[in-house]
Amino acid sequence: MSRNGISNVERLSSLKELRELHLWDNNIENIEPIGNLTELRMLELIHNNVTDISPLSSLTNLRDLSLDENNITNIDSLSQLINLNSLSLMNNNIKNIEPLLFLRKLEYLGLSINEIKNIGVIGNLVNLKRLDLGGNKITDVSPLLSLNNLESLSIDESTVENISDIKNLKNLTKINSEDIILKAK
Repeated sequence: MSRNGISNVERLSSLKELRELHLWDNNIENIEPIGNLTELRMLELIHNNVTDISPLSSLTNLRDLSLDENNITNIDSLSQLINLNSLSLMNNNIKNIEPLLFLRKLEYLGLSINEIKNIGVIGNLVNLKRLDLGGNKITDVSPLLSLNNLESLSIDESTVENISDIKNLKNLTKINSEDIILKAK
């Protein structure tokens, strides 16, 4: 149902057993009816006009959520989605990522092109394998030093002052999409 100019998703609310929903590149603003689809495992709402994601808090079975290219500023409602493995929030207007604290099953987190300065909470997401932070206002990446499973890190177009300690992440093989060689201490 992508690229169909859809703006109203009301009729979807009756599809209670739906597992995947792909609604990228539409004109959707109100996602309240999607909050009734509690069996969803995957939801893509990329490139819409969504600002309020609070209806998603009831979708606790979600494993994969993509909300790129919307107008999202508040992600508080995501704190309930503790089964997420993949979360993409790229190209929004997000500043505060504290609600991500309890999403400890995340293996992928996409936060590029937002207004994020403080990434302290990411240090608690120890299962992360891929992390996209490029295009933010991040200066300190030291919270990432606890991410021993991290394999890929994108921090391009950021204001990071020092990434020298990143070399201590033993599984990190890609940074800014370029292969790097990390030497053990």
